[in-house]
Amino acid sequence: MSNAASDIEVNIVPVSDIGDHKPEQGMGLCHSGGGYRAMIFHLGDLIRLNEIGYLSKLKRISSVSDGSITAAMLAPKPLRYSFISATINCSCTKGGYRMASNTLGHVALMPIKPQFAQLIMQGKKKAEFRKVRFLKQVSHVVVYASSPVQKILGYFEVSHIDEGSPVDIWKRYRAIGGIIYREFQDYYADATHGVVIGIGRTYQLKHAIPLAKLDTAMVALQSFAYIPFKFFEKIREYAYPIRESVSNYRLD
Repeated sequence: MSNAASDIEVNIVPVSDIGDHKPEQGMGLCHSGGGYRAMIFHLGDLIRLNEIGYLSKLKRISSVSDGSITAAMLAPKPLRYSFISATINCSCTKGGYRMASNTLGHVALMPIKPQFAQLIMQGKKKAEFRKVRFLKQVSHVVVYASSPVQKILGYFEVSHIDEGSPVDIWKRYRAIGGIIYREFQDYYADATHGVVIGIGRTYQLKHAIPLAKLDTAMVALQSFAYIPFKFFEKIREYAYPIRESVSNYRLD
């Protein structure tokens, strides 16, 4: 009786023989099958990867069977721009949203006091305290240093959104909030609820620019505003990533 395996034509191409298509450097994630149990398990691994900051480092996801259903959460939605890779809404965690740093959701232009804006650009402030949460899914925040500077300094990626009472968010973020307790108390004096915007990778402009550089009709803001993609593209042209602990940025 012949060996059935010998009658099967096997087409295996060694990695060393794939020509110019070399394996891409980076981190990948594999999702197995296994019915609804696999779907739930893989949802958990996505949430955990997001919590520890590894979800944004993934280059590829490979999945089979029901593992693909969970992986499909990372599919582009919506495909507004060609460089969108994927998004995930981990609302059951501390508000994490992004899979990849080049994923673009909505962009918010936010006025921030100059001393705090500078700390963000220096990588010394990793949490921005606010009273109101974004109504849209924001992936990037453009940092506008308010009066007397009144210029855009750069932008940052939103790592996550957190909420809670002022007491709770102070306990969780006081070490990275870049603000002293007295100023924090003054800001939330009459508030019972606070919002924290996690500051991810920061991009500094080569030169601070006024709002008029984007649009002559734009005026100084009292609160944040969502800006069109075409304006954000202009800002990105002036920006470069900065080291989180070193900055020679000048506000003048």
